[in-house]
Amino acid sequence: MVFTHLPSAIALALIPVPSSLPFAMLFLILRSCTQSMDVAPRSAFLAAVVLPNERTAVMGTINVVKTSSQSLGPLITGILASNKLFWVAFVAAGSLKATYDLGMLAIFAGHKPREEQAAEAEATESQRAESREAEDLERLRESEDPDER
Repeated sequence: MVFTHLPSAIALALIPVPSSLPFAMLFLILRSCTQSMDVAPRSAFLAAVVLPNERTAVMGTINVVKTSSQSLGPLITGILASNKLFWVAFVAAGSLKATYDLGMLAIFAGHKPREEQAAEAEATESQRAESREAEDLERLRESEDPDER
């Protein structure tokens, strides 16, 4: 998810940097081409990490927060544009998105999906059971009378 969305965030932050229109349009087009590449990976990641009975609530909460935060963007951008600081909107938006992506990477880098966690727990339990059986068999052999062998 980070590797598909981070280029979009960087392109967004770089839109006001060029002094010529063609280069600014290049960053705008690059951002447009990559901005929605994270939707499917994010949904798949959340589905794998969140418990099945909590998925609907989590996905709904995420969509409500995203929609609410997107509605504030035009207001803040309008205030910045009226103060001749329109470029700050691009830099701030790109920086916030990049920070979000890197934060998600830092938090969930070593996190495994529930299916993998369950498989590892099952494998560990079966190894413990085999170890216990081997120990029991060894104790049984040690407790036998040596003359009977």
